Amino acid sequence: LIPPQISDSRMNPAVAAFIHRARDRVTKQLDSPRTWGALGMTLMQHDLPEEALQCFAVAGRQDGADARWDYYSAVILEQHDLPQALQHFRVAVEKNSEYVPARIRFASALIASGQGDDAVSQLVQAQKREPQNPAVYLQLLRASRLLPGAEPGTNWLNVARENSAVSRALFEEAAQIELTLGRQSEAERLMQEAANLDVDRPPHDPWLDAVKALDAS
Repeated sequence: LIPPQISDSRMNPAVAAFIHRARDRVTKQLDSPRTWGALGMTLMQHDLPEEALQCFAVAGRQDGADARWDYYSAVILEQHDLPQALQHFRVAVEKNSEYVPARIRFASALIASGQGDDAVSQLVQAQKREPQNPAVYLQLLRASRLLPGAEPGTNWLNVARENSAVSRALFEEAAQIELTLGRQSEAERLMQEAANLDVDRPPHDPWLDAVKALDAS
């Protein structure tokens, strides 16, 4: 096994040095999924996705139980190869059923591919684990737009309210559903509720936060 070669001629010197140190650690521990995964994370953060995918593939073969390598691969692949991304997301949530951000992101990709029922199935599992997570309900509303009728979205909005899990984006999504159904006054009421809330915080995703923490630029 040989870690990917990195061309650093146009790279920030600090970034190049950081990547080369991560690569050197791999060459010294070729049988360590942790070092392969760490190199992949470093490459992912510094916009070298193809090289990162190579590292995650090796890390996944060496440690088939760690869901992170499939998750990171899926996050990269969803930008240009949604079917492959869906496969990796599915493996990731099978390996680690407790990590809710992976289920939410998997569901978002399923919605993008038009698979509303499968997305709802993933999100129901997420909602059971984190009933106060607004991101779960936002995706449930988006998935409901792929299903017949308006009731699924309305019901999930009510559940979000009961769990104090509302957000500006959630109300805006609900308003769009109401507009689609021709209910202008209800849409306006929801938009007003959205305007009364603070700007939404970015979704909580510790695994992706760990990648961002490797930024050497």
